[in-house]
Amino acid sequence: MCGSALSALALMLGYAPAMAADASKQPLSVRNSFRVGSAGVTCTAQNAPLDARLVGMFDRSYRLSCRDAAGAVGTLIAVRRDISLGSEPSGLGGVALTCGVAGSTTIERIGAVDAVNCRDESANVSYKRYLVKRAGVTYLVEGLAGYDPALRLALASVVTDAPVPGDIRVATTEVSDTAAFARVQAGQLDRLGARDEGYLRNNSGRFAESSEFFEALASRGRSSGGVGLAEAMANQGLQQSNLGN
Repeated sequence: MCGSALSALALMLGYAPAMAADASKQPLSVRNSFRVGSAGVTCTAQNAPLDARLVGMFDRSYRLSCRDAAGAVGTLIAVRRDISLGSEPSGLGGVALTCGVAGSTTIERIGAVDAVNCRDESANVSYKRYLVKRAGVTYLVEGLAGYDPALRLALASVVTDAPVPGDIRVATTEVSDTAAFARVQAGQLDRLGARDEGYLRNNSGRFAESSEFFEALASRGRSSGGVGLAEAMANQGLQQSNLGN
């Protein structure tokens, strides 16, 4: 009996590597999640079946998240209907986008795609959208402009139904208002993460961005009864002094 159990265990252990290898070869369309890119900031695409933009049983939606942000940095849908690049409702909660004139660009592995720059006027934050059609399916990715590499890699991966390697860096050159972008990041991070980012930006001389992180911490401190409030207010005052205010 003991020998039979050991044999069964050995057989299961022998199957485990093969099962893991098979899972890694699965098309992305049948996975619940997958990594976006292969280096830099770790980002993930997670299946989002409750997305209100899905109308058909074969439609798919993903939420894009990155390790340095507590909330979603973008969304991606693959639907069997036509989409207006500039006016399709956003899948990002609490975001109302105003988009400019659509143009085109090239994304590695999939070629030419439609592209448009958008803004959330209330938060003064820039977003990007890319759209491409393949075999009756319309693919749309949107997200924070600073995470443009993640948006491009996610779209290429879903369109080709296979992971596309690439390096993901937060591209501050894509951000028209770095302080506003920092405000969005601060709102997504937990208290300790926002504090660390505030200090990092202070140490690198990015005082306006640092101020946004400590302002977010101060607001949380007021609503939570003072957790970290004194530290946040002191640092916020320091950043304003550094800025000459």
